[in-house]
Amino acid sequence: MIPVVRNIEYDTFFHDGVFTVSTNGTLVYATEGVGVNTELTWMDRTGESLGVLGEPEQFFRQSISPDGKRVAVGFKPTAAREKIWIYDVDRGTRIPLLADEAGPSLYGPIWSPDGKQVAYRNTQGQVSTALLVHASDGSGDEKQLGAIHADVVTASDWSPDGHYLALELAKFQGRENWKNSLRVVEADEGKPVLEMDNASGGKFSPDGHWLAYHDETSGEVYATPFPGSGARIAVSSKGGGDPRWRGDGQELFYVADDLTIISVQVRESAKEFHVLSSQPLFRLQLPNNVGFYDVTRDGKRFLVNTRTLKEQSEPLTILTNWLAQLQSESKNELPKN
Repeated sequence: MIPVVRNIEYDTFFHDGVFTVSTNGTLVYATEGVGVNTELTWMDRTGESLGVLGEPEQFFRQSISPDGKRVAVGFKPTAAREKIWIYDVDRGTRIPLLADEAGPSLYGPIWSPDGKQVAYRNTQGQVSTALLVHASDGSGDEKQLGAIHADVVTASDWSPDGHYLALELAKFQGRENWKNSLRVVEADEGKPVLEMDNASGGKFSPDGHWLAYHDETSGEVYATPFPGSGARIAVSSKGGGDPRWRGDGQELFYVADDLTIISVQVRESAKEFHVLSSQPLFRLQLPNNVGFYDVTRDGKRFLVNTRTLKEQSEPLTILTNWLAQLQSESKNELPKN
């Protein structure tokens, strides 16, 4: 085996190198450490910046604590696996959720309703994932919830009473081809109580009586009674996903297909759910798979993953005629008679 290039950028979760080859043999690749840094930016309802949290990093999926005083966020250090930090909002300081920097990839932090724990996923071997819980102050040991999953499992929400977790399960069916399902499980034992195919992003209403989610068949956001069965109610009408609730349950937010955050005024109680009106707020700057957001309980501030001009700017490398060189080196390595 003869290496063509060394030290390329590598995704440690998907085991995917950042390179491509054209039909005429031209190779383009990113060297190790190349990536897009983002900033955790506080914004008002018009999209005006109110300040940033911490320094620019490669951030993923931020989550504001129930009391609004901390933020859990995934990030990817250069040439290392994804980790989770816990930020103090007022001071801007941070601690690692787990001190072991050499451990598995950690992704998708979600707070418990009392703010004392964080649920997240990690990798088990090459392909399997597990759902785990750890004290949010970094103390003690992590606890695994339920069995190891052959699919990619991610916690999307923790019910207000602490009894249930909404999960996303993604089955890899080929490059850029995933089959997603939404599952609600008991938080202590991981026993399933609700399953929906082709759905994701489940979020419990603040009173726990409704579950908002993204339906991948229609591409819309719906609300459905929880627990138990009932008619689903359309929240979006022209495409949307990634729902969030205001703390009083009377407003829902979601991301439209053009990446605009939409505010939906609703009337919600244990027995009813009505959509009253909707209006666009502001547009996210990054694609959905990077530009995650979260919102404070009063619905007045958003924490948004935004592009920064300080992002790493190493150029891509173009390599030509490498096939001829590789063939030449291969011949030189053949044993001579």
